[in-house]
Amino acid sequence: MTTIVQKQTQTSDQNEQNNNKIKVQSNQKQIPFKNGTLYSQTPYSTVYQSFDLNTGKQYLVKSLKLTPTQNSINQKMIYKSIEKQFAQLRKLRNRNLVKYINSQINYSSQQIQIIYEFVPGGSISHMIKKFGPFNEKIISKYVGQILQGLEYLHKNNIIHKEIKGSNALIDTDGTIKLTNFGIQKNLFLNKQNNEQLYNKSPEQYEKQQFNTKTDVWDVGCLVIQMLTGVSPFRNLQKIQIPDKISVDCQEFLQKCLKDNACERSSISELMQTKFIQQDKSIIYIIINNFYKKIIYRFK
Repeated sequence: MTTIVQKQTQTSDQNEQNNNKIKVQSNQKQIPFKNGTLYSQTPYSTVYQSFDLNTGKQYLVKSLKLTPTQNSINQKMIYKSIEKQFAQLRKLRNRNLVKYINSQINYSSQQIQIIYEFVPGGSISHMIKKFGPFNEKIISKYVGQILQGLEYLHKNNIIHKEIKGSNALIDTDGTIKLTNFGIQKNLFLNKQNNEQLYNKSPEQYEKQQFNTKTDVWDVGCLVIQMLTGVSPFRNLQKIQIPDKISVDCQEFLQKCLKDNACERSSISELMQTKFIQQDKSIIYIIINNFYKKIIYRFK
């Protein structure tokens, strides 16, 4: 049985805890939960659908293992960096991002667990496997929401760096929620020796610095995945835009998939394209703007 930390705050006593214990404050109530179905898996992590044995609530629990280090100073710096990232995640609130609940660290095993809200619809990749490629109308609706989530992340100085079907979850009402953001992945153990070549932007191949336009490239690759049912495989060659798609969709992809990152459109520019705006009525725009004002007021 594992425990979810219901509330986590920094105390002086906390820093002196035995390394074999989960990092929790002594007066915290611990919530027991049980892991169920494997929800998703990456080279860095596993995510389980988990069940709260007290309340019956369901969560997504992501487990990651830190890259081993023998240097105690480096280890303290890593923990401090992770805690800072968790503090930032705690502040994020957007309808198109999976809500962060809490986290816990087991120092002895160097295992970290991150607790998120449960999204019952599964991922875009899961839906493609189940139902096949999507039509452009659905893609436009989904990508519009992905862009809204990315716009919020970028305003908070977070680059996602891994927009793909498995990191875009679908709620039962069709709401898209991005996951797997805000955590520095190079701190964690990579379970695969060979890095996948799918979706990699030119700057990733050339090991250049990431920027917000890296997410734009990934959005273009995700659109191709939704159109064709498979992720585009670059393999150091130019990604081919599918035939038999609308002019608006072609133009959208061309704006995303420029080899030179500086030439790609920004997230806000993509949100104004005909492909994204095609199904937006005046009523939708009014409601959406009202929602944004309410969120801003309570930030």
